[in-house]
Amino acid sequence: METEAENNGSSQQSDLDKVLEKITEAERQKCYTDAITHYTEAIDLNPENAGAYNNRGNAYRSAGDFAAAIEDYSRAIDLNPEDALFYSSRGA
Repeated sequence: METEAENNGSSQQSDLDKVLEKITEAERQKCYTDAITHYTEAIDLNPENAGAYNNRGNAYRSAGDFAAAIEDYSRAIDLNPEDALFYSSRGA
């Protein structure tokens, strides 16, 4: 039997899985504004996920919002300064 904390964790993972499915579909269809919305949902579920910021930055870049992309790349770097991909994405 799951404890309340375990149940909340599995519920959050289930929510995240649903969001990831939406992201995959939005990116497949090149619907970057939808992808941005869904990455924001993923970030709301786990605000410490540097990869989600980086990927949302990619969606912003694809949508032509370069300032927002740089903000997200910078946040990804703040969260995980050891990952060279985030520096490469930001172009610094």
